[in-house]
Order: sequence, then structure tokens, then C-alpha cells
Amino acid sequence: PSINGIPARFSGATVLPEEDILLFTASVENDPNWIVSDNIVSSYIGIIDLNQLENTTPVCKVITKNNKAIQEKVESIYVTEKTENLINLVGVIDNDNGSSKLIEIEFKKSID
Repeated sequence: PSINGIPARFSGATVLPEEDILLFTASVENDPNWIVSDNIVSSYIGIIDLNQLENTTPVCKVITKNNKAIQEKVESIYVTEKTENLINLVGVIDNDNGSSKLIEIEFKKSID
């Protein structure tokens, strides 16, 4: 995905346990130096079915808090619980300022 013509770049990934599903994070940064996280526009979480790479467009959703896009770079995710339609994750935010934080993410699983 992109915002205002700025493409999102992969920032982290994990495989969904016991499934051939890749969960990933991607961030939109309004800065040509994507290593230094100074101007984060938004972060996404996405899902790719590894069994259907040729026929699947990744589903991507903006990571929000209180219905507003977070303006932080989610660089890693870990699955804490999953049901048939919902995946609970922990995300790591590292804004390159010497501090990191964990966030809880709830992702509705939908590949269709």
C-alpha cells in the first residue's frame, strides 16, 4: 500500500503457527532514509497465503489506536493467540530514539 504516493516498506514478518500464512508489517515513512525512523506516516499489518502466491493480493490494514492510524514504525510481530477469524499479536515499535515499546494488535484474518 501507499499513502500520498509514498510506498510502504516491509519492516517485519512472522509465519502463522501451523499454517502457511505469512503475517508482515510495513511502514510508510516520509523520509528517503528508511533506516532512521524520523517521519512515520503509518504502519500496516498484512497477510499473505503462501500456498497461493500467484493468485493472492496481500490484505493490508492500517494499524490503529482509538480509530486513528498510529504514527510509529512497527518493526516486528509475534502471534500470541489465534482463532479461526482473529489473530492476537504483540508488536515491537522502535523509533530509533533509544526506546522501544510493545503494543497489542488484534487482526481479523481474511484472505478473501
